[in-house]
Amino acid sequence: MQSVHFDASSKLEEGWMVGKNKELLFWVPPQSHLGLLWPCNTAIMGVQGARLDMSRFFHGTSWQKCYIN
Repeated sequence: MQSVHFDASSKLEEGWMVGKNKELLFWVPPQSHLGLLWPCNTAIMGVQGARLDMSRFFHGTSWQKCYIN
């Protein structure tokens, strides 16, 4: 299985961040589209930035662990 990453080749399509092979990576709420900081960005001028905290990000076969009671 090939590893997928949120990087400069990722694209935002219909609310979903997709990888270079069109694999779904994660959903981005509409209010965060404009200010989303991409991995190669250090800042965005003119809008409030939305930075992702990937420290507790679950994906692949572990995605169901993201649900908290």
